[in-house]
Amino acid sequence: MNRAVKFGAAVAMLAIGALAAFLLFGDDVALTPEPEPVTWPLTGEVAPDEAAVRARAVSVKVENSPQARPQAGLAEADVVYETIAEGGIPRFNAIFHSSAPDRVGPIRSARLSDVYLVPQYDALFAYSGANQTVRDRIAEAGIDDLGMERNAALYERDPARSAPHDVYSSVAALRAASAGAGFSAEGGPRAWLFGPVPGAGPAGGEDAAAEGEAAGEAAVAPAVASVLVPFAGNNDARWTWDAEAGRWQREVGGAPHADEGSSERYAAANVIILYAESRETGMRDTAGSPVLDIRLDAEGDAVVLREGRRYDVRWSAFRDAPPRFETADGEPFPLAVGRTWIQVVPPGHGVVIE
Repeated sequence: MNRAVKFGAAVAMLAIGALAAFLLFGDDVALTPEPEPVTWPLTGEVAPDEAAVRARAVSVKVENSPQARPQAGLAEADVVYETIAEGGIPRFNAIFHSSAPDRVGPIRSARLSDVYLVPQYDALFAYSGANQTVRDRIAEAGIDDLGMERNAALYERDPARSAPHDVYSSVAALRAASAGAGFSAEGGPRAWLFGPVPGAGPAGGEDAAAEGEAAGEAAVAPAVASVLVPFAGNNDARWTWDAEAGRWQREVGGAPHADEGSSERYAAANVIILYAESRETGMRDTAGSPVLDIRLDAEGDAVVLREGRRYDVRWSAFRDAPPRFETADGEPFPLAVGRTWIQVVPPGHGVVIE
């Protein structure tokens, strides 16, 4: 028997065997499942491989006064927190994991809120100074400190910017310096929960709303066109839902908010209004404004804005993991795949959701 005949006979026997197995066992015949794709823990988007996901996150303290705009690199952050600093002016903490921009800033001084936030992402921390109380708390928390005071070579001043709005660094360089500073180069953050809204179909809230009460959370979520988060000075933040892009688009002080050299506004799949207790510490800054302790290691109310709709939830966060969100019934509430911006404000802050 020649080789071709033998091969044909073998194929026929395999086909007969498969047919017999199906007839005998039907649906019990197991098919080899497709492997689950590797995803970035803070966006839910597909990652290139496991090694990339194991890289350390980098937390960068970025200024947001009018003199600091336009910023650099914020568009590439996986997660951005905006918290109130002294005088009611907000400041950012940007968490980079899936991207590592070569230029990010202007970088400014750390605050007490960062002592709670940074460990939740097991992040390397980049900032340009802090008062002694914050320095002590950073050390006590065991944060991997890549601040400018200890690592001046990782930072540069832009001669086109006036001090103190002129300090920049590279996320890639910060991450590469971790081993030399005695810190682990691996240990990515814990993953957030991503997925459709409970009870929603694949298309999310709009399909679910049409399905009536059986659609659960999505059925009762009101549509939202925009949200205004007021801050002192010319710093009010507004997010507007762009249905065509499927993202929330940001403006600040009544103008589009974008990275330097870009016309594309900052965009997010999720905008979260996170109500957190804020205490006066008894300290004051150089302008005489109270220094705040914003507790991000606690729990409280929150509003998740995703897919053009509003969801009232509860949040909780502790030292070793990012915030978790739950429905009123205590069920986990997922985020939409993509970047997330978190607007941290005290309870009763005059946020306007329309």
